[in-house]
Amino acid sequence: MKKLNLEFDSEIANTLVKCKQCGKCCNGDLFEIALIAPKDIKKIEKRFNKKINEIFTSDEITDVLHCGKYFSAIKQPCKFYINKVCTIYEDRPLVCRQFPIFYFNGGIRVDEARCLAGKELYEGKKNEYEETIRENFGSV
Repeated sequence: MKKLNLEFDSEIANTLVKCKQCGKCCNGDLFEIALIAPKDIKKIEKRFNKKINEIFTSDEITDVLHCGKYFSAIKQPCKFYINKVCTIYEDRPLVCRQFPIFYFNGGIRVDEARCLAGKELYEGKKNEYEETIRENFGSV
């Protein structure tokens, strides 16, 4: 692969990220919330055949302002992370599928400091990653 794929889709998890299944991104160690897009909500609602407010209590979900838009956010630890397993893995939100790759300050970044899979990805593809960021966003 000459450049890291900057498309945010399920190919990232399947191609680039080799998850170590440590659970830190689900159990509340790394995040207080996980944003869920409207299409993620629809997938979860379809999975359970219930509306989102029937699936989550007000203690489990909140609305947050992000980039000028309101999004729903699952409070961490995630209620679907049970016995060290994501019980909705096939329908997990986009932010979960993408991690440890994320947008930050207009660029694509890898969370190599807090995620073992991110560290492996970053160290293994550091030159390609940095080149891709420079070409697309001007700096690393």
